[in-house]
Amino acid sequence: MSGNDIGFKCNFAYMDPDTRIVHKRRVDREFQRWGLEIIDAINGLVIPGFEEYTVKARHATEHRIGLTVSGPGLTNKITDTDPLVDNLKLLEIKAETEEGEKTAQVINALNEAIIRILHTHPINIKRVEEGKKPANLILLRGCGQRIEVPNFQEKNNLKSFGICPTAIIKGLLSNIGIDIAEVEGATGDYHSNFEAKGKATV
Repeated sequence: MSGNDIGFKCNFAYMDPDTRIVHKRRVDREFQRWGLEIIDAINGLVIPGFEEYTVKARHATEHRIGLTVSGPGLTNKITDTDPLVDNLKLLEIKAETEEGEKTAQVINALNEAIIRILHTHPINIKRVEEGKKPANLILLRGCGQRIEVPNFQEKNNLKSFGICPTAIIKGLLSNIGIDIAEVEGATGDYHSNFEAKGKATV
């Protein structure tokens, strides 16, 4: 992300298209086994009415993706679409400050474009035919912008690295100049390969 971009941590979710009630905030924790092609339909999306803005989407873990919007005058001073619990209505993006009004318009238009694309995606059509919940929604959560912070090594005169399978932690460490060590079998829970982590550290 550049300083002018805004980013969201997102869930693929299931919403009733008629009532717009979000019945499953996490459509399926096995999403990566069947749904990754859906992300391609969102990556590079042109937002109707706001063609000067560009969209990037990347898979994170399970049902989660990171989504970045680039363009003029964006701010993170907006609310989310996530109702935070299942069986509540999808929220509309609202500006938290006057400067957020344009951004709220852009992201609401993006949200509607994503819903239209997902509704007609072949993977989702097939899932509906099979009696499964489609990934017909992306919950836009935690809008943020990259901030300029001191480099960890320069500030503390310490060389460092991180072992972290969690995308958010990787992003945090990368932003302060800490290298990421990729360790096979490292996870964010007790199933993690601690021996591999120890050897990588040594």
